[in-house]
Amino acid sequence: MTKEQLAQKIAREIYKGRGKLESFHAFQCIRRYFSDLSMDDLEGIAGQYGINREDYSSNF
Repeated sequence: MTKEQLAQKIAREIYKGRGKLESFHAFQCIRRYFSDLSMDDLEGIAGQYGINREDYSSNF
């Protein structure tokens, strides 16, 4: 999984169940923000949202 894919997965987890247009725009913003972070930062954030390293590390 690429850094951008992990960023998108985290953003989806944060905005799970929110279907409003405002949430879509917020989702896009947070995804772009996460894409700018380092992989180490993303891994830390992913852990906070229950996304385990095994879920994405095998694809590197």
